[in-house]
Amino acid sequence: MNYSSQTTPTLGYWHHGFNSDYLKPALKGLYARRQMVVRLTSRHRRDRREWATEHVNWRRNEWSNVFSDESRFSVHPDNRRIFI
Repeated sequence: MNYSSQTTPTLGYWHHGFNSDYLKPALKGLYARRQMVVRLTSRHRRDRREWATEHVNWRRNEWSNVFSDESRFSVHPDNRRIFI
């Protein structure tokens, strides 16, 4: 890596220009990701509000039947991450 024309010493620090040879190793493993969730429509909001209104007075034993051992919850939005 040759930084002779793009490196400037300033107060004891070296500031590198945007040289691809310098940036590629630093950015290795990073990637762009598209949005995975569809935005809520007015219908979705209405349906969620109706569901919440119907279930607001549920007792603890009724909530125990909502989730099973087969449910998967993602800690991170990326599919390559840990699932619980």
